[in-house]
Amino acid sequence: MDRNDQQAIGTLFEKLANVERQTPPRDAEAERFINDQIARQPGAPYYMAPGRVGGTAIEEKVGLIRACR
Repeated sequence: MDRNDQQAIGTLFEKLANVERQTPPRDAEAERFINDQIARQPGAPYYMAPGRVGGTAIEEKVGLIRACR
């Protein structure tokens, strides 16, 4: 991982923090389902990250998260 990868991932988490502050509380059922999926596939967050690891654009991820909420 290089500096650009670190910046992209850091930016993603900053944007996610902003989304979290601006949205209503999380849906408990959805959160359980997501956590179950990650437990079954623990490498998923790595592959969802931006940069060389095969992720999509940060804005697309944030849009998807907003749409799911």
